[in-house]
Amino acid sequence: MNILNLNTYLKSLSGTIPFFIHNALLENGENSVFVTNKSIIKNENIYSLSENRKVPNLDLSRFIRKVFFEIILRDKKHYYYPDWNIELVTAQEVLKNIPFKPDVIICYWTKFTFNQKLIYELSQMTGAPVIIFMMDMAAFTGGCHYAYECNGYKNNCGKCPALHSNFEKDISRLNWNFKKKYIDKTNITVIAPTHTLLTQVSESSLFKKKRIEKIMLSVNEHIFKPGDKYKIREELGIAKDKKVIFFGAATLKDKRKGMEYLVKSLNILSGKIKSNPELHDSVLLLIAGKDVSDLEIPFDYKYVGYLNTQEKLAQAYQAADIFACPSIEDSGPMMINEAIMTGTPVVSFDMGVAPDLVFNGETGYRATLKDSNDFARGLESIINLNEKQWLQLSSNCRVLGLRECSIEKQNLKIIELVKSVLNN
Repeated sequence: MNILNLNTYLKSLSGTIPFFIHNALLENGENSVFVTNKSIIKNENIYSLSENRKVPNLDLSRFIRKVFFEIILRDKKHYYYPDWNIELVTAQEVLKNIPFKPDVIICYWTKFTFNQKLIYELSQMTGAPVIIFMMDMAAFTGGCHYAYECNGYKNNCGKCPALHSNFEKDISRLNWNFKKKYIDKTNITVIAPTHTLLTQVSESSLFKKKRIEKIMLSVNEHIFKPGDKYKIREELGIAKDKKVIFFGAATLKDKRKGMEYLVKSLNILSGKIKSNPELHDSVLLLIAGKDVSDLEIPFDYKYVGYLNTQEKLAQAYQAADIFACPSIEDSGPMMINEAIMTGTPVVSFDMGVAPDLVFNGETGYRATLKDSNDFARGLESIINLNEKQWLQLSSNCRVLGLRECSIEKQNLKIIELVKSVLNN
């Protein structure tokens, strides 16, 4: 099979899901190439548009979004970006730079570079069916990547809350119309990596009539694996007898990541266990990411900054008794997959990938969305476990991770789906 992969960025050799899948296809004997805007990975199978074309930089589209979203709208809560009028690369240009006519086209995160019109034109020119691996909600909305409480994507958008709009035919409707025009006449199969995204895309007005399959995102089980908790704590300068709650995000100020709910939960937890000073003093927060100084938290903490390698991130999970994930709107987050694979019980809200991996009393605790009292209840239930009980939860996590999120499992399912799409 000749396979063309489209993804806006390839930022790391080991941490990019699209690159994992591309390698799996190559190892399976398929001809697989990548076309991307920017890539730090250099090899003969990857074509980087920004390095090879003599036209204005493709980051222009990202600049337009920044002006529109952050300066004009002044709204950083909603991640919104219209793509109906961004055409900075052509189908002809993509095809002339790959060594074959593709049999199938796999699209991942394509914002800022490849819009739905371009994907349709590539399919038309080659006769290749399209597979879209949903990384968030952007492909089936009028522009937002996370819809929050809005159900506009189930109809035809318009009156977009991200745009503070009361106008039916606003940019979100124009964007929805633009996508529908090309989605309806393209042979598309959709992959959803979580139950939440599967439900959302199945209910979306743009894709509900398309074939939709669920394939979980993989985690490198050889890096994210149980380790010697106490040895790692010694390396990190953490006492062996601490109850370590790990949490983090690229930026802790991102409202989607729910830090305000976590802070409230930690204060509730503090009140619950103050009558047991020994237990209260044993709680230590392990925090990764940016903007930690703004958090008003009632426990001692160790700040480890931004963890820029998978190995460092895996160590943080290995050192922890709990991974706390207070995200309130997310298509993952991938950190839940990683924690479960590492054998670290997770406390999270009921969103994103949590319904797939977080089970009360088995792999952690899944709290009612935005209910800080319930989240605190989950944290308390795990810090009160004895060593034997915790080890059982940890073992459950690892078994589930290997069953649902191993690289081999994901890659086999992708290859089976590609073959199925072509056979049909």
